[in-house]
Amino acid sequence: MENNMESVPVDYAVNCMISTAWRTSMNRNSTSTSVYNFTTTPIKPILWKHLVEFALHNRDLWPFSRAIWYSSFIPTDSPLVHEILYWILQRIPGIFLDKVIQLAGGEPILGKIYGRIYNLTEHTGYYSRRNWEFRNDNVMDLWRDLTPEDKQLFYFDLRDVDVREHLLVGKLGIRYYYLKEEMENIPAAIRRNNYLRWLHRTTKAAFGLVVLKLLVVTARALPF
Repeated sequence: MENNMESVPVDYAVNCMISTAWRTSMNRNSTSTSVYNFTTTPIKPILWKHLVEFALHNRDLWPFSRAIWYSSFIPTDSPLVHEILYWILQRIPGIFLDKVIQLAGGEPILGKIYGRIYNLTEHTGYYSRRNWEFRNDNVMDLWRDLTPEDKQLFYFDLRDVDVREHLLVGKLGIRYYYLKEEMENIPAAIRRNNYLRWLHRTTKAAFGLVVLKLLVVTARALPF
């Protein structure tokens, strides 16, 4: 959670690539190879915990209309704890609900969804659980070499990026471009999200009462 997370606006990255091509063409006789790390870490670091805090704080803003449960997150650095939580909170409930959906005549989908989420976390976990340090000296030098006119046309100064705005726009972009959800359905999505929040809290309370009841019964059965 204390590790750096790299996230940059894609239009900035494209502008930097175009500018890099220009500089390469200007230095085509050079015998050295320049590496351009377009990264925020040296100038405006973003930690994974910042992403989690942002996601939880803004989970009720522009909710997804096809969400199947209310957003929640339990951070852990332990692969074992992650595996246990996956089975308790996702896999087992997913199998149970898929059976209910199947008995009702529907097509089970939760197993596939949770499987994809699990594969994503497994593939990205190697990088998110480690701290990666990059130098962006070449990018900063490139920015300084551009003329004022080129800076306006191909703007990529990461020092001016508002992290909160960047993440907010990113969430809205995922909703509109990746999930293909129209802005007009936001009111309906908010109503669905409110229902899922109520269901989530009710389920947690019921689960807590069951665990408490089991503890009381177990305590009474133990010989003292």
